[in-house]
Amino acid sequence: MNKTRTKLLILILVSNTVLFLVIIIVYHAAALRHFLRDAERTLQNEITAISENPSAPYQPTYLTGNIAYLYLDTEGKVRLDDSDAFESLMQYRKEISTKKEEIGRLCTEMDIQSGQFYPYRTQRSYYVITCLDDYREQTGLVMVMYINIEPFIQYAKSVNLVLFGLYIGISFIMGYIGLQMGNRIDSARDAQQRFFQNSSHELKTPLMSIQGYAEGIQMGVQEPEKASGVILRESERMAKLVEELLYISRLDAGQFRPHWKEADIREVIYDSIRTAQPLAGQKPCEIVIDFMDQAAKAVCDEEQLTRALSNLVVNAVYHCRKEVRIWCRCEPKYIMILIHNDGERISAEIQPHLFDRFYTGHQGGSGIGLSIAMEVIRLHHGRLRMDNDRDGVTCGVWIPYNQT
Repeated sequence: MNKTRTKLLILILVSNTVLFLVIIIVYHAAALRHFLRDAERTLQNEITAISENPSAPYQPTYLTGNIAYLYLDTEGKVRLDDSDAFESLMQYRKEISTKKEEIGRLCTEMDIQSGQFYPYRTQRSYYVITCLDDYREQTGLVMVMYINIEPFIQYAKSVNLVLFGLYIGISFIMGYIGLQMGNRIDSARDAQQRFFQNSSHELKTPLMSIQGYAEGIQMGVQEPEKASGVILRESERMAKLVEELLYISRLDAGQFRPHWKEADIREVIYDSIRTAQPLAGQKPCEIVIDFMDQAAKAVCDEEQLTRALSNLVVNAVYHCRKEVRIWCRCEPKYIMILIHNDGERISAEIQPHLFDRFYTGHQGGSGIGLSIAMEVIRLHHGRLRMDNDRDGVTCGVWIPYNQT
């Protein structure tokens, strides 16, 4: 199955290419039609100025300076008027003179009528031609006027190159954005799939244990008192796991709304320690606190921060040998919390995956606690890291004073 990013990239490139081609075709057709129409209008203004109303105000256009003239005699031979008043047209008259015989034959064969307009294209030119036979009676000549719009068409084509450059640039930018979006979609889909697989596995373990001991009681091969204790313990474990899974799903779905209020972070830490004390009593493990005397107040969601710090303290107690020590200090922008345990150092293999969901390493619980702690600390715009030190592992938490 193709990755989403590949599909997005193909879709973006195809749609951009189709859009570019449509724009180029429409633009080229519209430009040609525009120049033809303006050439006819310019020639009509010239006819009006010469024959119909010479005293009327003249209305020049950007094509007026490009008008050139030929004269046809009674035998259909072409004469070029060198008395053109527009000296700037010499380059155009020179080019037209090379085509005069061809244009003359065209005018004779097509029997061009006065005031009518005829487009005529050669290999290097695109002419709009008309004639004025008012001079026939006086001179025996027919005036032919025409405009070469090929330079303007070439200019329009050069604009196409600019559009092509824009197409390349826009396609590159949109392709990059598409790749990034595709990566995020693929990552989210893979994470969701792993989430369901891992959660199913984690739930299956206590369920199998409960089922086994229940069947043992039913068949009389397990002591009810011992089996019921295991069933109760596994049920509590499963209930906690389900609650953590629901919490993570709320965070992922954006349904969680923090309740900000000012609280003393020292009190939050005390509440977290109470959660870890039953486990500390079983090891045994001593929890030592080193708090400053002044209040460490910050705006936080007290309930969720307690959950995060509880997971960190419980994790420290679980891995310690004899002691867990907790510091709380006020820094200029953050409240710093350090949780140190004297247990084994974190291996290089496990270090990058400490806060990955369901990653349990070589020992541990469900692998959700540390990931929840990371999500909550991020929700508080804080930082969380866990590093080895000289005699164990230290977890550092930095909580900003305000969430604005």
